[in-house]
Amino acid sequence: MESRHKLMKNITLSSFGINDINLFLDTHPGDRQALELYRQYKKIRDDAVEMYNENYGPLTPYDSADTACWTWVEKPWPWQYQK
Repeated sequence: MESRHKLMKNITLSSFGINDINLFLDTHPGDRQALELYRQYKKIRDDAVEMYNENYGPLTPYDSADTACWTWVEKPWPWQYQK
């Protein structure tokens, strides 16, 4: 299991990459290499968010999937983690 800090770092870095590539794709929509890179970063982020949610609780309210209880408030907030 990856540490909370490492997962947050992966989520942050891949999110930045996704946003940066998104801007490029806005002006170069047919660039297949950029689109593939976008997909790779999105998979990295999606996997890291899923692992974070499973091990440390929901990263955002949108990730709170438990229907029996509102789990978003049960664990420390994502920005309250210790290194």
